[in-house]
Amino acid sequence: MKTQTIIITAYAILSTVTAIPVLASDGHAAVFPFGHSGEARNVNRVIAVKADDIFFNPNSITVKAGETVKFIVTNTGRLPHEFVLGDKAEQAQHEKQMQAMQNMPMQGKGGISMPGMGNDPNGIFIAPGETKTLVWTFTRPGTVEYACHEPGHYAAGMVGRITIQRERRK
Repeated sequence: MKTQTIIITAYAILSTVTAIPVLASDGHAAVFPFGHSGEARNVNRVIAVKADDIFFNPNSITVKAGETVKFIVTNTGRLPHEFVLGDKAEQAQHEKQMQAMQNMPMQGKGGISMPGMGNDPNGIFIAPGETKTLVWTFTRPGTVEYACHEPGHYAAGMVGRITIQRERRK
């Protein structure tokens, strides 16, 4: 019973702390300053990313504002990984959350796990040997990161950079 209470409490804390994105009226799309979850039918480009121990390949990507990208992320390593999109502030906040959860009893073998994790619109959890996709529409120029926040990974430099260029006018 105590473990269940801790899990529910941690989930409630994460739900309120990660409330930076705003849900659309249909409850599906979350809007971030740099974009929102995209729809498969609108994909303009597919980018394959490998998550290994402890790096991403490629570690730098350039997209255009208005572009909808399907990221196909394959975990080629032996450790679990995340692929989370966010600006530096969002990445720092997510890192703090993951560090706080690191010592909780819900930590599973080989990674942090709890109900609902890995279902954020801007991120996915990828187990070793697994491939998952994330579809994202970038809306404004700037720079964001994709990062892994499994314990120690972000601190070790498991982060990549996405440069969002201005949309070309026709």
